[in-house]
Amino acid sequence: MSLPNGPVGPLPSAVQQLANALCAAGQLNRPRPLLPPPATPAQAAERLGVAMGQMACTTRFRRSHDNASLLTVTAADRQVDLRKLEALAGGGYVPVDVGTVTPVPSDGLTVLIDESLQRFEAVWLNAGHPAWWFSTTTEQLQRWAGTATVALACDVAATELAMERRLRLLVRSRAVVASASEDVPSPCISVCRVAPATGQCTGCFRTLSEISRWARSDPDAQRALWLVLGERAQAAASS
Repeated sequence: MSLPNGPVGPLPSAVQQLANALCAAGQLNRPRPLLPPPATPAQAAERLGVAMGQMACTTRFRRSHDNASLLTVTAADRQVDLRKLEALAGGGYVPVDVGTVTPVPSDGLTVLIDESLQRFEAVWLNAGHPAWWFSTTTEQLQRWAGTATVALACDVAATELAMERRLRLLVRSRAVVASASEDVPSPCISVCRVAPATGQCTGCFRTLSEISRWARSDPDAQRALWLVLGERAQAAASS
């Protein structure tokens, strides 16, 4: 692979220390520079010519009551789902460092690797310096961590899209409730999937019974339901 890197000379001291640790752990790929340093994983992926999901992002969490550390490794097109993290490791963890911690073997450091990284043959991690990166495999990451991959993250695009739908519905709700029109628009946006946890459609926030009653309801009842839907959307957007 031809990379748009600067000249490869002596490694910065922190990167050299990491390279030594990686070599001892069986990692043979030398860290490579991207100059000037990319500002985001998306920029790094573009310059490396790889998918954004191949950029493995690390986040160090610390537990408040005993300072225990935990490191998560997720694809850049995913984000840590805090509910999943709590189910896997317990509560009380807060993020303290993002992007510059590499999951080489470390005493007392629990590492959780998200299963989404298994989509790719090679993944890229930061080498402890904004300008330096190295490639490895998910299998090698698992050997360093001494653990299998877990379901830890959620899709960033899906999360952002769900939030956008909630905010749009909230705005529409306020407009409909304020209108005196006899022609009340349907809340349906053609995203018809009921969430088992709530019993509500993920697109319009109605229950199945509310959907079935819509066409038989008068305008006042429809506006009243729009008010309820706005409250549900606002609560979901704040959660």
